Amino acid sequence: MILVTGATGNVGRPLVGLLSEASVPFRAFVRDPERARAALGPTVDLAKGDFAEPATLDAALGGIERVFLLSGNSELETDAVVAAVRAGVGRVVKQSALGAGLDPPPFHRRIEETLERSGLGFTHLRPTAFMQTLAAYLPALIDSDGTFRLPAGGGRVAWVDTRDISAVAFRALTEDGHEGKAYPITGPETLSMAEVAEELSVATGRPIRYEDVPPDTARELMVQNGLPPPFAEFLVAFYGLVSDGATDFITKTVPRITGAPGRTFGGFAEEHASAFA
Repeated sequence: MILVTGATGNVGRPLVGLLSEASVPFRAFVRDPERARAALGPTVDLAKGDFAEPATLDAALGGIERVFLLSGNSELETDAVVAAVRAGVGRVVKQSALGAGLDPPPFHRRIEETLERSGLGFTHLRPTAFMQTLAAYLPALIDSDGTFRLPAGGGRVAWVDTRDISAVAFRALTEDGHEGKAYPITGPETLSMAEVAEELSVATGRPIRYEDVPPDTARELMVQNGLPPPFAEFLVAFYGLVSDGATDFITKTVPRITGAPGRTFGGFAEEHASAFA
């Protein structure tokens, strides 16, 4: 039995779909069962709880052999690792991240190290920036003339579709041979933001253009267009890495682990053209 945390998110939801299609027994750990039922379907086994409430996590871990670990709070992820040890879980697949190059951000690395010391079997998934996240904020930054402005310079990103992350997670949870591994996960191509604009122009049928701007200007525009200030700060820092060339690389993890090519940004843009239009 597998426990899926973060089950209604960008990675958790398609992972739930893959487990369901394969008839793999699993339980979804959720804070709002009603919302989760609407997102995941009426037949999914749900455990109501919160990482901040240890008793609910202990209850959800009953009979669980493997865990997909995903939370926005690193301290609470540490508590979840301790609870998994207490419950006798065999393996934890943690969704980590790529920071600069192939290195995870420090807060993710701390949890990885906790897992490595725990005695649990572990697999670290380290994806780069999500196509789905880009689709969530970029439309707000495209002005009436079809221009969006970011401090990315000519830097490139191998945007990854979260469905490909889910496919790797599915294999790591259901197959042997993945324990003790760290998998950097990217899409199959790197794109500059100017090339992202070109792909969006093709998908939407409207001219979309990228303009490079200084970080302070980008931050101001993000906040003016409704992005929360902390998220704007995160994006400015991320695009600083992009501009410096720290995200310009491709890994072969998706085809190697899943046997399928990773999804391209052009294909994603066609699927989600209405969001960008």
